[in-house]
Parts: sequence; structure tokens; C-alpha cells
Amino acid sequence: MIYLLFAWNLVLTVAVEGAVMGMLFRRRDYMYYSMLANVITNPAVNLLLFFCVGNLGWSYWPVLGVLEMAALAAEAYIYSKICDFGSGCRGLLTATGVSVFLNLLSWGTGYVINNLVF
Repeated sequence: MIYLLFAWNLVLTVAVEGAVMGMLFRRRDYMYYSMLANVITNPAVNLLLFFCVGNLGWSYWPVLGVLEMAALAAEAYIYSKICDFGSGCRGLLTATGVSVFLNLLSWGTGYVINNLVF
């Protein structure tokens, strides 16, 4: 049953972040890159969160915070390498800003929807 929740979270994240990436840059390839980044990071965050909280008994919010920061960094790195945000520090800063913005939107959307539905 937990895997259905994981799948729901992935679909919601891909939909929200992909749509916003498309609206921001008006490029279909950037929407694909967003999906790629989220398929890499979202399952890892959910599985590690489930393991650390469920099996190790660690506190939910600190673990979630650390994992989300790692996902932000991974997605920013992916965006900096495959999107045309420029090179060097400027490109990395743009990619980091995009990653933070998209993740805040999708996390907030998921938080609201999950609290309404579940």
C-alpha cells in the first residue's frame, strides 16, 4: 500500500514541476529534464524517509529536511548540466534557484493535497 503513496507522490511532483518548468521556460525539453530529475530524486527521498523514520525510528521532520536538501542539490546539479542556464557560477545559481522554486511548489502542493485527501 505504501508504494501507491510513493507513486502518487512521484506523479504529483512530476506533474507540478514539469508544468511550471514548461510555463517558466516554454521549452518541452526542460519539462522532460524536470521529469528526469524527479524520477531520480523523488523515489530515493521517499524510500530513505520511509526507512529512516519507519525502521530506524528517526524523527520525521529533520530527516525530511536533510533529504529534501539533498534532492535540491542533486536536481540543481542535473539542471546545471543539461539545461542552457549558462556556464560557471551563474548557471549553477540559476539551476539552484529553479530547483528550489520547483521543489517548494511541488512540496507545498503535495502537502496541501495529502492533508485534504489523507
